[in-house]
Amino acid sequence: MTMLAKQFDQDLHTRVSVLERGLSQLGQGIILLSKLGHVLFMTNVASEMVRKNDGLSVKGGLLTGVLEQDDNRLQQMRQLALLDSAEEQNYESFYVHRNNQQKPYLLLMSKMDLSANLTAAAEEGVLIIIKDTHANAEYWQERLKSIFGLTKREADFVVLLTEGRNIKEISIVMSIAEDTARQYLKNCFKKMEVNKQHELVCLALDSLRKR
Repeated sequence: MTMLAKQFDQDLHTRVSVLERGLSQLGQGIILLSKLGHVLFMTNVASEMVRKNDGLSVKGGLLTGVLEQDDNRLQQMRQLALLDSAEEQNYESFYVHRNNQQKPYLLLMSKMDLSANLTAAAEEGVLIIIKDTHANAEYWQERLKSIFGLTKREADFVVLLTEGRNIKEISIVMSIAEDTARQYLKNCFKKMEVNKQHELVCLALDSLRKR
């Protein structure tokens, strides 16, 4: 390996490490698949997700969904990702269900050139970004509690508001009376220093973007 190639390899390793740390903070992992679906690379976060066998698993070197319907969808979306042209490359996205009433994984798939260098013939594969929506929600709730001084239940209430749910729906999801939900709304108005519901939602969403 030439000095230039070694330097390139070291730079790539550094960039991957930085990217992995950043994605781990967001509850996200990366998996690279061969054209046939074999796992070529996984970040530590992705490995931990797969190790739990909770929604995703690896069998015979192939990435699979634990539930049959999710696995069928996974393989279908992998094939669709490979059909994208270089000029019109898009991300295919779908959810993978999990146990214990946890929010699902969101998978984003895209075709990726896995060639070792730019002069070699293109070797097609699939890049998968896995977003742990459950961990992401927990992180967001902690951020809302820290920034605005909300209680855990108030933070839960705000997250549900940002999903477009009304007071009645939130009361059912949180197993509370509608009057209690309205009191949460009043408390959040005061703590977040807003007067209208849409202002509260915009402020909460802005706090998520400013990680």
